[in-house]
Amino acid sequence: MADEEATAKAPLPEVKVAPAPEGATEMKVTMKKGTGFYINAACSFLRGVDAKPAADGKEAQEAKPSVEYLRISGLGDAIPAAIASAQKTVNVDLGSIIKIQTAYPSMEGSGRGCAQIIIDLKRK
Repeated sequence: MADEEATAKAPLPEVKVAPAPEGATEMKVTMKKGTGFYINAACSFLRGVDAKPAADGKEAQEAKPSVEYLRISGLGDAIPAAIASAQKTVNVDLGSIIKIQTAYPSMEGSGRGCAQIIIDLKRK
């Protein structure tokens, strides 16, 4: 019985995740915002954002250039939103998926694992 408990609580082997491409911007997807927010954010990263003047009580927004590489990652319940964000950028021809990785990192505090996906995109 002691052997069963020892094997049940043995730490999971650490999976090595390949590093992001040089100069990649990382976007961590959570469940705090909706899928549409992350889809728009991913498209904006790859498309770039034009400058907007201050109007209707909103502050002016400066122009932001597009990024060459984007890494989208999501844990647990945020995985579908991460996948949807990456797929939308491919569907609208803004980028292409260059690598998809999965991992099961152990979470601090609980010691339990959680599924993770990491998607690397390159701007077209």
